[in-house]
Amino acid sequence: MKEKQITTFLQRLLDRVKLSQELTPNEVHVFNVHAYYGHYQIIIGPADKLLNKNMSQRCVEINGAMHHLFITKNNIAPHPSQRQIHNNLKGCIIMRDLTLHMKDPTGSGRKVEGTSVQDILFAREKINLAGIEGDKFLKRMENTGKLAKETYKIIQEDILNALENKQYTAE
Repeated sequence: MKEKQITTFLQRLLDRVKLSQELTPNEVHVFNVHAYYGHYQIIIGPADKLLNKNMSQRCVEINGAMHHLFITKNNIAPHPSQRQIHNNLKGCIIMRDLTLHMKDPTGSGRKVEGTSVQDILFAREKINLAGIEGDKFLKRMENTGKLAKETYKIIQEDILNALENKQYTAE
């Protein structure tokens, strides 16, 4: 039976951009990705030594902009579902023209560093078609970190898909 290998977001990035997994400790890489849901600048930072291991980890920082996020009580997506479209986006919050600054301290792809959602994600426009209930579930998602975490997952997949299609420029 094959053993499942866990691949971090950083490892997947390095693989797609054709960078060595064995970068020198002070090496920093910056590149831009023009993807389907937005445009991003990715910074792979210098290595930090782990205290109890001989391994190192690198910070991955993403700055950029997304076009839209569609938020319902149970879902965050970059585009509306067929059901939402059929219901004229009733019960949905549309966040438009998002500016983002996400920092993953380990490059694992699981954690976004930031003190509040406003530090990570800013929407120029929020269209609330869910009323008072929409305000409540959006505030709950912001406070629990679900909004930041789910947005980070969407951005990761968007970046990796764009890199698969070689839609990036190195700086």
